[in-house]
Amino acid sequence: EDYDGIIVAGDTFGIEGMDEELAELLKKEAKCPVVSIRQKDERFSNVLVDDYTAMCTMVEHFIVHHGFKRVCFMTGKLEMYDAQRRLLAYINTMKRHGLQVTSDMIYEGDYWRNRGDEAVEWLLKDPDNWPEAIVCSNDYMGIAVCNALNKRGIKIPEQICVSGFDDVEDSRYSIPPLTTLELKCEDIGASAFTLLEELHATKEAKKNTL
Repeated sequence: EDYDGIIVAGDTFGIEGMDEELAELLKKEAKCPVVSIRQKDERFSNVLVDDYTAMCTMVEHFIVHHGFKRVCFMTGKLEMYDAQRRLLAYINTMKRHGLQVTSDMIYEGDYWRNRGDEAVEWLLKDPDNWPEAIVCSNDYMGIAVCNALNKRGIKIPEQICVSGFDDVEDSRYSIPPLTTLELKCEDIGASAFTLLEELHATKEAKKNTL
């Protein structure tokens, strides 16, 4: 009851169900504006990243700049809004360039480091039809994929290119350093605070910022 505003980064919680439990508590108890960042929550106002356009740019880079035709994709948790948007961007970009997407070209990950081996096993199961690039929905999965490829003696980027999304610090120290897209965390934080001030002043119920 003492807060003037609350900003929630639900996608950073490592405990299963914690984000939903907190969101329900805030919906019930918070008397102030609540802003969710990066993760869309219909109960609150949101500051969201334009995941769709950014991921289209990454996938198109491999198709247009490198001339690749078999670009595979590792998603995040598909119950999450940003994971859905990034997957849709991949599928639509491939289709826009006349490239087929089949189920064996997509592996569902969990936005963390522990599924790299399973993803590589899935995407490389046909030895005659390896991906030319594996686009990952975030950097931690991209790093895990690089580690799994390195373990198998597969050269990056000579044999398979890998990319991530978010430009986390660890991506610079991956072997090799991970191709990624930088999100300006400072801009997200500043936008969230500006939106919070606006909601507090105007008493508006909800508002979203992209």
